[in-house]
Amino acid sequence: MNREEIVAYAAARAEAPEQSGLFWLSPPDSNQGEEDYCDECIGIIAALPTLVFCHLNLLRGESIVPAGHKYTDEGGSHGKRCLICDIWERSADLAPCWDAARQAIEWNAAATDGGWTGESDGWRSCENCGKELYVNLTEHAVSEEISHWKHYGPPIGGHDWWEFSEMVERAEDKHWKTIEELFTKWGLS
Repeated sequence: MNREEIVAYAAARAEAPEQSGLFWLSPPDSNQGEEDYCDECIGIIAALPTLVFCHLNLLRGESIVPAGHKYTDEGGSHGKRCLICDIWERSADLAPCWDAARQAIEWNAAATDGGWTGESDGWRSCENCGKELYVNLTEHAVSEEISHWKHYGPPIGGHDWWEFSEMVERAEDKHWKTIEELFTKWGLS
């Protein structure tokens, strides 16, 4: 089989998993985090510390309201309105203003980075849920994948064929003799 036939053969058998852009935590004044997350989990991971902090303060009866807020009763049955942040509160039982929590959550959201396809020396998945993340395999990763297929034999299922297909799409000319030899060895030529 030639290059185009191998690419088509692999693509026809590939079953792409659900994927997401690559995200990570990158708070101000710090280095990029070690963990990778999907688009769904990054928002949860970023907001979780703030939500826990605010909830614990409320349970202890401490206010999360920043100083300098002014409230008016002009809303009548709608409750009180903070004149500083324009947040309406509908119940006197709640903390009078959630602006502090909102600002902290927005800061944490700003501490996330990514959302695109990352170049990688291997496959990456979300640390939280395991969803596959979009990556472009480096030349090193392609070499490692070829070594993997040499050792373990041909792809078996749709996911294996997807990984193989992604690898051959990024393979450089120097890899193609080996890839063609693998197909011949596997009896697929």
